[in-house]
Amino acid sequence: MPLPAAFLLFIASLVLLAGPGHAYRPPHQPFHQQQHHRKDALQRTTGAAAATAAAFFGPSIFIPQPSAAVDTAEVGSQVPPPPIQPQSKLLQKFLTTDLTSPGLSGFGGAKILFLPPFLFGTWNATLCLKSIDLPLGERFVPPQVLRSLNAVEMEKPTSFLLRFYSTLPDTTENTLRVTLGEVPKSEVVPDRVYNTRSVLDAFYGYPAVGEIDYDLARNPLKMDVAFATMGPDMKPLPSRRQQLLFNNLQSERVRPDDLFVCSEYVRTVTVGPGRRVTVTDSETLSQYELVKEGRIEGKQRVALYLTPNPNTAEGALFFETNNKAVTIFDYSFVMQKVGDCVLTPKGVEQCVGSDGGGGYIKEPVQTEGEGGEL
Repeated sequence: MPLPAAFLLFIASLVLLAGPGHAYRPPHQPFHQQQHHRKDALQRTTGAAAATAAAFFGPSIFIPQPSAAVDTAEVGSQVPPPPIQPQSKLLQKFLTTDLTSPGLSGFGGAKILFLPPFLFGTWNATLCLKSIDLPLGERFVPPQVLRSLNAVEMEKPTSFLLRFYSTLPDTTENTLRVTLGEVPKSEVVPDRVYNTRSVLDAFYGYPAVGEIDYDLARNPLKMDVAFATMGPDMKPLPSRRQQLLFNNLQSERVRPDDLFVCSEYVRTVTVGPGRRVTVTDSETLSQYELVKEGRIEGKQRVALYLTPNPNTAEGALFFETNNKAVTIFDYSFVMQKVGDCVLTPKGVEQCVGSDGGGGYIKEPVQTEGEGGEL
């Protein structure tokens, strides 16, 4: 989810990547047959597929735990909305498994994903893994991803809280506004630190995150996560850190009042025991639709791409993939608003405006040294 990270926003919004709990479905097979073939596939291979779900909930983070699930009973009880006709490249990327890596955007790309006002507030999100595809076949899937499929748990629900708050970004438009004596424009952004911790702790089932180093004002495209060195049973855990480098941020307000789509490309560098380093590239696509006041339904797609790691089998296969996705995880999610107020990373409470005249969020107050963070 990112909810990117729907943010995730999500993510999440990760924007979160949530990891394995995945079982891929052989193409062109009914669901009941897919489940039967899944067991055979696991017996033929070393295991399974790790995934990433995040949203802009928080960033895309690889974690070895089952994926989440949505409240399918509640969702299924509603009349489904008419299908959305894709009018954008981002929406179209939900309709095909032939995905090409967006790659790095280079200089001049967006540094922050700005979200629509309807995402402002505190939300209870529930994420559900729906399917896994291996577009190029098992040969191109990294072994650690295949092995993780052994822990797959389709439709297992995982819920967590998310925060989205208002900030005054340091943009060219706001610089011009201030120069002209006008009030700068506020934007809604995900609280990446809070959302990352919330998502990861929920998936692991205990306080798994130690420290998170992230600075929205000075370097919004990098996050460092140090995992806890003490497990739930009070036994020591090996040191593990991840650095997430966000790139190629894109977004579209398909319908400004109720439909938003975004994506981000993330390089995750993991340093594990013995200083063993692994590098993973992924793309997270998130779609948020406000179906009624206080309720958002959406979907998230996480695509994994090979990296040109030198002197490895993955590095050799990288040149055969032609930058195509090797694993695709599709999720659905539901977000229920639990509060019109939200605490910002600085501990300031923001609430929905009560004027009803377009001031959806109360006028923000600039805080010194945080690039407009409230």
